[in-house]
Amino acid sequence: MKPQMHLAIDVSWTQVETTWREPGARVNRHYPDVGLFEDIARVAERGLLDLIFFGDSTGIPNTWKNSIDDAVRYGVAWPRLDMSPWITAMSRVTKHVGFGLTYATTFMHPFYVARLLNSLDHITNGRIAFNVITSQRKADAQNYGFDELMEHGQRYDRMDEFMDVCQALWRSVEPDAFEWDRDRARRQPGQGARDQSRREILQGERPTQRAAVAAGRAGADPGRWLAARHAHRGALRRSRLRRAEADSGDGETTRRD
Repeated sequence: MKPQMHLAIDVSWTQVETTWREPGARVNRHYPDVGLFEDIARVAERGLLDLIFFGDSTGIPNTWKNSIDDAVRYGVAWPRLDMSPWITAMSRVTKHVGFGLTYATTFMHPFYVARLLNSLDHITNGRIAFNVITSQRKADAQNYGFDELMEHGQRYDRMDEFMDVCQALWRSVEPDAFEWDRDRARRQPGQGARDQSRREILQGERPTQRAAVAAGRAGADPGRWLAARHAHRGALRRSRLRRAEADSGDGETTRRD
């Protein structure tokens, strides 16, 4: 079998900021028009792309002049909505292309995220990927009621524990826990559930995938280590191929260790 290249498109900034003013942009259709994103999904599938990726952040950038004013004025990473409902719509007009959804583990609760991704896994028939990140801005912390962003090392420690909990939840229900038989449909309480002593049991059937796919950005050393431990695919942002290859090799070595 010949080597294959899998292609993805990053639409994190599509029709946000000033791209809606570019020549060739859709007239009278812009973010967050769900029909626009359905069209993107159709085109991506027709072009045989494997993944549509959505980056995300939950705070308006405030690093410039220690204010959000210019970010709001010029539309820098704002507006931004939770793309999970859009992914649901996009999945209904496609059959093959996958979707990468980003959540930060710094402030989200692992049960909520595991449950949401399990739901999306079933809606998309196994075409959802989880891009795991940590929050990096004070503005994100403030939206969750914190005055300051937690220390760098703490954020990665939390990510590690967060992913352990998610993986445990995705494994907590056995594949045969539900019987969908009209004549003898039943599920005895507790059957097919694991770790009952911890009471971490997913509310529903387990993901159609072995576990929801995690795609971590391998940047700082803790990030590379966690990507190697938890992620099935790694996203690298490098301008030079040799540096990207070196980072990829580090991840493979960590995974083997």
